[in-house]
Amino acid sequence: MACLMEIDIPVYVRDVLNILEKNRHDAYVAGGCVRDSLLGKEPGDWDVATDCVPEKMMEIFPNAVPTGIKYGTVTVLTGGGPVEVTAFRTDSGYSDGRRPGSVKFTKNLCKDLERRDFTINSIAYNLKSGLIDPLGGVCDLKNRIIRCSGDPSVRFAEDYLRILRAFRFSAKLGFLIEPETKKAAVQNKWRLLKISAERVQKEFNEILLRSGYKELDDFLSEFSEVLLPELYACKGITQRNNNHRYDVFDHIVRGTADYTGNDIKVKLAILLHDVGKSKCKTTDEMGLEHFYGHGEISEQLAKNILIRMKYPGDVVRDVCRLIKHHHILIEPNEGFAKKMLREFGREQAFRLMELKIADTGNLKESRKCWTEEIMECRKLMFSIIEKKQPCSLADLAVNGTDIIKHLNLVPSERVGEILEYLLDRVIDDPKLNEKKTLLEIAAEIPTV
Repeated sequence: MACLMEIDIPVYVRDVLNILEKNRHDAYVAGGCVRDSLLGKEPGDWDVATDCVPEKMMEIFPNAVPTGIKYGTVTVLTGGGPVEVTAFRTDSGYSDGRRPGSVKFTKNLCKDLERRDFTINSIAYNLKSGLIDPLGGVCDLKNRIIRCSGDPSVRFAEDYLRILRAFRFSAKLGFLIEPETKKAAVQNKWRLLKISAERVQKEFNEILLRSGYKELDDFLSEFSEVLLPELYACKGITQRNNNHRYDVFDHIVRGTADYTGNDIKVKLAILLHDVGKSKCKTTDEMGLEHFYGHGEISEQLAKNILIRMKYPGDVVRDVCRLIKHHHILIEPNEGFAKKMLREFGREQAFRLMELKIADTGNLKESRKCWTEEIMECRKLMFSIIEKKQPCSLADLAVNGTDIIKHLNLVPSERVGEILEYLLDRVIDDPKLNEKKTLLEIAAEIPTV
């Protein structure tokens, strides 16, 4: 099925299409670049599909790189940027849930489009033919639907990661997943355990960062059993006390969705800050439910989860530290704001504020004042930074080398201790933050 609709293809991509056509080959832009163009978005990259086989492509394009020649792909290096060019193909023999065991090149564009993951990614276009849309991808774009190309169970069996990609596209685009596609994704969720943690993590991050409450609740309600059993264990764990109005699982999901920033460390900290509650619930004689020690338990569980999912060391470190301190009582005054910036550093201090806001945002109405206090403290932190008031060792007008030279110390002697003392003085009185003044104060510090 061909549809008439014009897409603005960059000159360097059109040049690739023209060269292929001059060599008597059909050539189209296809996949995500067409999808994004039809949605009015700027494509991140442009992919070309052609009936030219890869060996011939290497002859036609002297500057091509054989980036995936086994699967029919070469990357043409152009002045405007790289363009992936892939031969029309059909796939079969998937045995590892990732790559086809057999690839056959074809002259049939529709056969190539039918092998792709979702209908919205199965659209091709060139200036002569317009849109080629054999699976109704344009209609699904208009109706905001994520639908597998063909039988969803077959598509997911070919590449297990497509299960997560369905939810990632849903979150990114704000589309609904078509019922049969969603049903097949859930039925095949255990296949995700066969995928490398690094691949899962990449898709999982995007789902976390892009999902609203409903989308995240739908996803985690089904898939945390496989990906995050520690979180799944929190389903149905009530919190009957003076603070909470949702069970542990719903409290976590709502808080995670409420944070709409792009810092994955904050998202992960919110997601995992209460996972230890399933292991330490108690009920007192008044019927109130408590979770004593859940911060420490959650921190350890979070560390296990993040390591298991192959997150970088800095993510593990920073997320766990946020969880460890998520119960800190916030004071909405300048002194406390400076203390936060000093103790945690700017980035971590603001991350902790975001975690605290998310944690208190869905508490009972009687606890809403806590959120207001946190937001006031965050406002004060911004003000301190804007005024360039010192709140860390890096802000001091002197450094370790200055102290060593002025006091004739060897590097190991008391330098850190002296700098910490000077910082305390400067935080109390910012006017002291001048090199001469600080060196004079340092000279007066008694030797223990």
